[in-house]
Amino acid sequence: MHPARPVPATAAARTPAAAVVARQFATLTLAGVAVAASFTNYGPLIPLLERELHAAAWQVGLLGTGLYLAIGLAYLPGGALADRFGPRRVLVAALAAIGAAGCLLPLHASLVWVVTCRLLVGFATGAALMAGSQAARLGRHAPLGQGLYGGATQLGAGLGLFVTPWLTGWRLAGVTGWRGAFLAWAGLALVAAAACRLLLLPDGPRPVRVRHVRRAAGTRPLWALGVVHLGTLGLGQGMAPWLPLVLAGTYRMPVPAAARVAAISLAVGMLVRPLGGALLGRQAVSERVLLRFGSGLACGGMGLVALATVRGGHLTAVLAAVGLVLIAVGVTVPYAVVFDLAGRIGDAHALGPGTGQGLVSAISAPASAFGPPLIGVLLERSGGYAAPFTALGLVALAGLARAVFAGGLLVRAASTAMPADEARLSAATRRLRRQRRFRPRLHRRRLTLRRRAATTRQPLMG
Repeated sequence: MHPARPVPATAAARTPAAAVVARQFATLTLAGVAVAASFTNYGPLIPLLERELHAAAWQVGLLGTGLYLAIGLAYLPGGALADRFGPRRVLVAALAAIGAAGCLLPLHASLVWVVTCRLLVGFATGAALMAGSQAARLGRHAPLGQGLYGGATQLGAGLGLFVTPWLTGWRLAGVTGWRGAFLAWAGLALVAAAACRLLLLPDGPRPVRVRHVRRAAGTRPLWALGVVHLGTLGLGQGMAPWLPLVLAGTYRMPVPAAARVAAISLAVGMLVRPLGGALLGRQAVSERVLLRFGSGLACGGMGLVALATVRGGHLTAVLAAVGLVLIAVGVTVPYAVVFDLAGRIGDAHALGPGTGQGLVSAISAPASAFGPPLIGVLLERSGGYAAPFTALGLVALAGLARAVFAGGLLVRAASTAMPADEARLSAATRRLRRQRRFRPRLHRRRLTLRRRAATTRQPLMG
């Protein structure tokens, strides 16, 4: 057993009843499925979009790059908005925006229109992911909530990939094909928005925060945690689109069979993310152990896959399978601890938990947006998988190094929560410093008057 982790003195620290917790987590599961399915559903529709929009493959590829870039840009503002207005309000608004963009998308068969609507989906998705993580912070159930919400997003990602082809045969609101599929997922997002509005706990009074993005960007523990997140979850998202092609090219597997093998990682994530949160919530393992364990598995699995793809041959298939399993577990098991620590560090530095989680997610976002194109460039120039997997291995090694050498620093930084009155005093001090900088004469005049008043004040004599 490990000593109990200190819980920040915020509104999220007051644990509600068990029935309310179950209702909150069930509603967030629906929201996580709707959010994740909304940004993975375009993958199976790429051939239809190329044919009906008369677009080249690289033009349709803008849907993925622009989507993930918009998600990464929305992480930090979305977390700050959740701190400012409350997670339920932001989550409901983001789900409504996803649904509205999905309903508008089938109105015009133009690549520019489709890309514009998908960018709106990306911005709303980034905000929804951060707001949902905030809504899952329910006192001592916070680690479990982070893991369950992360598992729900994995479930939604899988449904978006495997259910979307089936939806293209439906006739919904008079449209079929890719229009009907986008419209169906938009309806799920609107249903999730209504459920969150009716069933989630209302947003309590927000504590006093210092909401300066520049100050958040200068918080060293959040950067260290972001590098760990980059070497685990960012690594998995960066290499996931290439896994079917790697398996098909190295072991001459049919592409559908290779895609099914690669989809095992989604199933593993659905189970391992909640498992990591449950272990952390029951204090069966410490935060440092989970961070180092996940980063080590990801780094070792990447080495095995790189070795198997470079050597080739059927004898290395077992080696590649073991490496893929290690990567799938390693990139998902630290999910709950990363978001739990990020929220607590945000509390400790008076930034807000959403701002802390948003910065950590933004640090890992470039792997999702630029990882697949970078792998393609390295593959084209080198002619083999050695260079791409070496680059990915270096990213995993950087995450492992930060987890090993900065794990204790992260836990200590998250264990010093700043009370609300101290945060208020800190904000007043910074405001006074700004006044001194921009109005020095007025400040010196006030000090002079205060000193004169203190020297002329005489004690009462009996």
